[in-house]
Amino acid sequence: MKLKNIIYTLVLALSICIPFAVHSAGGTGDRLITYIEVMADGGIIIQGTPNFNNPDGCSNPKRVVILPDNQFLNQYYAAALTAYSTENYIWAWVNGCWMAPWGEVYPIVVNAATRTATP
Repeated sequence: MKLKNIIYTLVLALSICIPFAVHSAGGTGDRLITYIEVMADGGIIIQGTPNFNNPDGCSNPKRVVILPDNQFLNQYYAAALTAYSTENYIWAWVNGCWMAPWGEVYPIVVNAATRTATP
């Protein structure tokens, strides 16, 4: 009976933890932000210079997107605005590509950070 309870507990713990694991294709590299757009659905498009690294091969690496269903959307938006207004770098982990209604395809941000730009 104890073994059955231990197995049940492990299966339950794994089924809860695994969906929270974040998988990403890679990083964008440090970029200065030249443009931030808030889309009608609440998502955010960020344009960087030079183009973002693009590990998934999306057709427009000039921009990345933070989708509206991302639970950390507000925090990433705040980081992007801070980096833009202070002329510092943004760096992001991206995973997958998103097709905009106007046909361009952008890397999807799954994690973001800012870093001080050094001359």
